[in-house]
Amino acid sequence: MFKERNKLYLACLIAASLLVGCGGSGSNGNQNQVEETPPPPPPPPPPPPPPPPPPVNVSGKVIDGYVSGATVWLDINGNGIFDESEPKTVSEAGGNYRLELPDELKDCAVYSNLYVDVPVGAMDEDTGEVTEAYQMMFPARLSPLSDEDIFNISPLTTVLADLIKADLAKDKQNGLSCGELKSSAQLRSDIQSKLDDAIANLVAHYNIAAATIFADFIGAEDKTTKQLALSIVKGLKASYAYKEKVQAKYPQASYIRVEYFQGSESDNQNAYPDAWYRQTAVWLPDGFESELVKMADDLNREIRPIYLRMVQDKTWGDGTLSITKDIASQGGDDSPYICSSSEAVSISRNGVTYKLDNGSSGGQADSIQACVNDGMVRDPRRYFYVDYLAQGVRYDARFDVNANQSDYYALPAWVQLEQQEPMDFSELIAHFETLEYAFDAEVNNSRYESWHKRSTDDAHGNRVQIDKYSTGQWVRLSYRDDGTYLKECSQDGKIWGSCT
Repeated sequence: MFKERNKLYLACLIAASLLVGCGGSGSNGNQNQVEETPPPPPPPPPPPPPPPPPPVNVSGKVIDGYVSGATVWLDINGNGIFDESEPKTVSEAGGNYRLELPDELKDCAVYSNLYVDVPVGAMDEDTGEVTEAYQMMFPARLSPLSDEDIFNISPLTTVLADLIKADLAKDKQNGLSCGELKSSAQLRSDIQSKLDDAIANLVAHYNIAAATIFADFIGAEDKTTKQLALSIVKGLKASYAYKEKVQAKYPQASYIRVEYFQGSESDNQNAYPDAWYRQTAVWLPDGFESELVKMADDLNREIRPIYLRMVQDKTWGDGTLSITKDIASQGGDDSPYICSSSEAVSISRNGVTYKLDNGSSGGQADSIQACVNDGMVRDPRRYFYVDYLAQGVRYDARFDVNANQSDYYALPAWVQLEQQEPMDFSELIAHFETLEYAFDAEVNNSRYESWHKRSTDDAHGNRVQIDKYSTGQWVRLSYRDDGTYLKECSQDGKIWGSCT
């Protein structure tokens, strides 16, 4: 009975507390009321995605005269052939073009060559409708792209790009893609060095400032450069057609260069400055072939070959064996052909490259067909070459010997190498180390018929190149910011003055 009353009492207490909690009575009911938490407001809508970055514009002019109707394209994969995935545009009035690149290809604007295909039917504002197709180029610049950059594609930039491509082919580096250059600082450094060399060569060859190569010489009313460009374009058109024939003959070639130009030091020291010449160079998997031919003014008829060279390379032990055959008539139109051959073996050890060249003359002939490259049979000579890099400066040395010098008889087994098994290069290197090849080393002139040393300093700003010869003559070329240079001469390498 007592338990039942306790249960009833507890039930009443619980009921009373519930009434109070619900505000059923008492003056404090509102103060004790628990209000419900309102639901949170809905989240704000997400911000719209940022707009895609604006496309990068590569712009400039196509210049021969100003050319409209030409296709400008960027060679992303470096194969020298337009692929449908590569960006392109067409030049308009005034030669103007604008090539839009998506953001992911922005870097490729400076790591890839620009090409322009000028078809039959395009319009040249100076000469009218184009009747012969040709191609021009602008080389990869390797410097960051800015909105102010102008990429004028002209005959001069084409010659520059062709020089670089030929230099790359010698090192078997042609066909480099944008991706390969982006990922390799060493490759970029190599290409930059070749670009600098090519600009210097072009400046020296045409006697123009480096800035002129990339300029709008029509807009600047530069009549001298315009006339030079017209001459180059005549050669470009002929090169474009002849190159197709060479490609058909050498389908295995890694690179082919065809160039037409006026005047050649190789033909009697430029005795015919207005004559046209065709230079063809073919890089093959196992060697190299080139020819220089004097041409008629129409650039179609061959007048006479001036120089032919054939080089075959093969691995020889730890080094490389090269067999070279030359046929040359360089004394003028009536000069005979000199037939010569040489074998050379080279090896690189500890940053130094050593090369022994066994050269000779094979006699004379009245025609190329009668020329016989019969090897080491007449007028034998040997040439010792060494090159190395020290503190960023490139050094080269060459020593020539003939049968009157004792060094000619050194390394007696190192002849007729094509018929021999590879030998131990330690013997060759040991003899080379007796040569005074270091740039500042005193040379015993009685050891050699002649010698020549060169230092090329690109490590301290603008290039400084110094040559010294067995005659006692020194020559220094100090390059300026615009690519031109100051030439000075000396008899001791200390006191320099103008060259006479």
